[in-house]
Amino acid sequence: MKRKIVTVLLATVLSTSLCACGISQEDYNRVVSEKEAVEKELATTKDSLAQSQEDYDTAIAAFDSIQTEYEAYKEKMKPYEEMEAAEAEARKAEAEAAAKAQQAQDDATEAVASVWDSDNGALADGATRDLYEDAVKKVDAVTDESVKKSLKKSLKSADKALSAIEKEEADKKAKEEAIASANKEEQNALATALSYLDYSGFSYKGLVKQLEYEGYSNEAATFAVDNCGADWNEQAAKVAESYINHSSFSRSGLIDQLQYEGFTKDQAEYGATAVGY
Repeated sequence: MKRKIVTVLLATVLSTSLCACGISQEDYNRVVSEKEAVEKELATTKDSLAQSQEDYDTAIAAFDSIQTEYEAYKEKMKPYEEMEAAEAEARKAEAEAAAKAQQAQDDATEAVASVWDSDNGALADGATRDLYEDAVKKVDAVTDESVKKSLKKSLKSADKALSAIEKEEADKKAKEEAIASANKEEQNALATALSYLDYSGFSYKGLVKQLEYEGYSNEAATFAVDNCGADWNEQAAKVAESYINHSSFSRSGLIDQLQYEGFTKDQAEYGATAVGY
């Protein structure tokens, strides 16, 4: 009973004090309630933080254990990793070498095609000796022996054809220079030789003799026949046709007659074939 009276008295005193301070009992109770709620939340957060710290420490310990195990396995696997790296480098080098070899082969094939038309078996349009020399260098860089052999075969044909053209051009230039520097008798002998060839066929020997018959020296006659530009096979065909038009001959008889006229055997056979024998 006394305790109850004391409590009532304290409440009365507190209420009187709050009123004296301008604070209502209701506001005070609210603040107390909020304080208790915050304290409870702080206690809960503290417990959660302690649990999180424990979990973090556990995770760190587990990580340290796994890291130690990983380092041990890594050390054991190091030789194998180095082996795999070496193999990868070897394969890379092999692939690069193969690509380089293929490029060299492609470049050589293209270079050869610029001087030799394999489909038509003839020099390619625009082929020159410089292009040929460039192709030779590129073919030498090819590592596939079978491909190199095939390309060299084409180069050999191109070289032969180019040499023939170069010889023809050199002979033509030599003749032009010879004619330009010829003396008067040689120039006249050449003019006479060309005049004979305009209306009749002659062998090399026959034309020389005819010019000598006209009074030219052997040197002047030979110069003229060397530089007249005659195709002696065609001359043999021309003479053969003249004989056939005026008389009858067997093939062998016509060939003998052409050889008598000064044509070689090959030229005489060409002439006989040209008129149907």
